[in-house]
Amino acid sequence: MSRKRTRVWDLAKGILIIMVFLAHVPYGEHIWKTWVFSFHMPAFFLISGILMHGSATLENSFGSFLKKKAFRLLLPVPFFELLAYAEVLLHWHGHFRLAEFLGKYLQVDLWNHADWFLLSLFAAECLFYAVNRKRKLILPSAAGAFAAALFVSFTPLSRYLMSYCFVACGYLLKDVLSEDSRVFIPGSAVLFIGANLLNPVRLDMHNAVYGNPVYMFVAALSGSCLLFAACRRMQNIPLVDRIGQYSLIIMGTHMPVLEIAHRMTDRTLYVLVIAALIEIPAAYITGRILPFLRPKGNM
Repeated sequence: MSRKRTRVWDLAKGILIIMVFLAHVPYGEHIWKTWVFSFHMPAFFLISGILMHGSATLENSFGSFLKKKAFRLLLPVPFFELLAYAEVLLHWHGHFRLAEFLGKYLQVDLWNHADWFLLSLFAAECLFYAVNRKRKLILPSAAGAFAAALFVSFTPLSRYLMSYCFVACGYLLKDVLSEDSRVFIPGSAVLFIGANLLNPVRLDMHNAVYGNPVYMFVAALSGSCLLFAACRRMQNIPLVDRIGQYSLIIMGTHMPVLEIAHRMTDRTLYVLVIAALIEIPAAYITGRILPFLRPKGNM
């Protein structure tokens, strides 16, 4: 994959994680959040599928693949969970209680709600590895996962299946998602606007809330297409590129950071500024504790 192409995906991930950060600031209910939610998380999974093209990890044994993905995606989860629980203890001046900490998981819940993404990405990529051995099964398995996700009542399984669907679609639609034609982009814009206007429910992959599945899927793909097209036309933005390279770290730390900022003030702008200032050292420290999440070559 070319250096320019890699930059496009880093830039896209940077914009997406900024969207995630902004969408979780307590603005209240606004229409722009519905439009952002319609594609920002699916786009992460689509990028994962796109980057599967030419990935050497797919040539490894399943044991080696599983070990690498678990190391990168599962190992950080306990740290991020403890970070979120520490924020709760800091606010309530409590003491660590193992039963309380584990109680969330007995309720099939997480202290750090953003950790669903890491777990879902791990499950989706492992499933893709298995299906990729028989490539003719990728398309039917993606369709089956999409349909099953709509009917499965167990929320974690539903979001794992939907995540896999988008990873598989990213792989299958790599050329389409990289399309630059002058006709394709306006068409994507029309589809994105129309699907969002027609879908009565905001997409919430965390809670497996999809609304109308057709409109949801169209909005997710068309919105992602527009973002990727915009990133290909942007000049180099080193800060956003770097944020994209740190997107997994920011994904795991931003919720506790926003909670701390929100407890300090109720004013939206102040929450955003304080959280952004806290996130910088939080991401740096986390990168030191979990160096395998840092971009390669970063000191």
